[in-house]
Amino acid sequence: LGWIFYLGYKAIKWLLFGNDTRWNAVQMGFLNYYEQS
Repeated sequence: LGWIFYLGYKAIKWLLFGNDTRWNAVQMGFLNYYEQS
């Protein structure tokens, strides 16, 4: 179900922040943390 979370997170991120490469870096760190937990 990780991909469902991922798609939802991407949609929310895009709606709130738009396409921001700085936020993409934060997002990648968050996803890495989520996958390890």
